Amino acid sequence: MDDGKERCPVFCITDIPTSALDLLLQCTEEYLEEYRIPDYKLHTPDRIVIMDTKDVSSISRGSSVPVSLSPAAFVGMTVQEIRDWFDTNITQTGREGFMHHCFLVLDAQSVTDESCLFVCTQDAPLQSLRCDFDVALQNAVVCNDGQSIEEGAMGSFMRSEMIMTKANLKLAMNGGVYMEGGEVKVDQAWKDFLNW
Repeated sequence: MDDGKERCPVFCITDIPTSALDLLLQCTEEYLEEYRIPDYKLHTPDRIVIMDTKDVSSISRGSSVPVSLSPAAFVGMTVQEIRDWFDTNITQTGREGFMHHCFLVLDAQSVTDESCLFVCTQDAPLQSLRCDFDVALQNAVVCNDGQSIEEGAMGSFMRSEMIMTKANLKLAMNGGVYMEGGEVKVDQAWKDFLNW
């Protein structure tokens, strides 16, 4: 994939229903729609690739809905094993078409709560945070732009071990401030969250 686009690899370490993979891709498209620049349109296949083989050279495009088969190439592997494979086959080779410092992992929990592990490989040891499908690509874009997972909101969520959702990310970024019934309110639990 030498089209100049950087896609976030998605690895499935257990059997994931195609409906869950479709939902991840739909959430990605919604994120891209929300932040789309009029003259620069990216779609899900430009930003996400579900890894269905260990032969990286055979992957010719990103992923799109509908997903026809649940990928099995990485089923049974640990996150550390995937990180090692990713480092050897994508990061060290500078493989075109992929983000080189982050990836997503879908596991058994992904099926029940529509979340995934976001893994950043810039720092050692391996670091990850659990996030909803809605914010998965957003984390990848921030990491791909050079931010460490230890910094900012990602670091606070990682240290707290809370699942990053779109709603609680917004609360954290706004210092717990939100609007309700025309009034400004403060959620004390989120007020100092970014200081963790």
